[in-house]
Amino acid sequence: MNINEIYLKIVALNKGKITVAIDGYIGSGKTFIANQIIKDHENEIVLIHGDDFLVSGAGRKTALEKYGPDLAMSVYGNRWQEIRRLVKAFKRGENEFKFKGFDHESGECNIEMSYNFTGKKILIAEGVFLIHPKTITDIWDYKIYVKGDIEKIDKRRIEREKARWGEKYFPETRPDSHMGMAVRAYKKFIEEYNPEHLADLVIDNSNKLCLRVINKLFENKSF
Repeated sequence: MNINEIYLKIVALNKGKITVAIDGYIGSGKTFIANQIIKDHENEIVLIHGDDFLVSGAGRKTALEKYGPDLAMSVYGNRWQEIRRLVKAFKRGENEFKFKGFDHESGECNIEMSYNFTGKKILIAEGVFLIHPKTITDIWDYKIYVKGDIEKIDKRRIEREKARWGEKYFPETRPDSHMGMAVRAYKKFIEEYNPEHLADLVIDNSNKLCLRVINKLFENKSF
């Protein structure tokens, strides 16, 4: 079965508008998986990035002081209610959702952003803690968890971040590293909640996204 056939199968099962969450450890390949699903169908699928909805630096500082690093990075690390408003707008059939996106350079939520829903039938969101029981797990019609070898993922992610930030790279091992805190918070999430049990489908990122695995997304699933 090719990508187009998978897409047609998804659309055939859809009696309205479908929302899909792709969650997984930081650097596990969530965006790559999402792009494989929407390939050749971008006009009918909208992809949402969880990082656009991070709280501001000031908000994160307040959460750290009030709740500690694990909860600050998971339950209080994103503007969950803004994502909830986005999903409601999509379900209602609105054509566009405008918001202030997170700026990784300044740490502020000051980037004018929008998602175009015109003609979209499926919304796919990729990010961390999307299926955490204390965030917005209830808004997803289908939940995917991406698992993999954490040691290998850590190594690959650190190499990627070093290349991205160059001299500005901030080692995750430092106690005040936001990335480090997020990584430790996700490891605790895995330990406490076992997200594999929270998802409708678990994809092992070592299988190179075999099409038959992606196809299991909507097999025997009624919306």
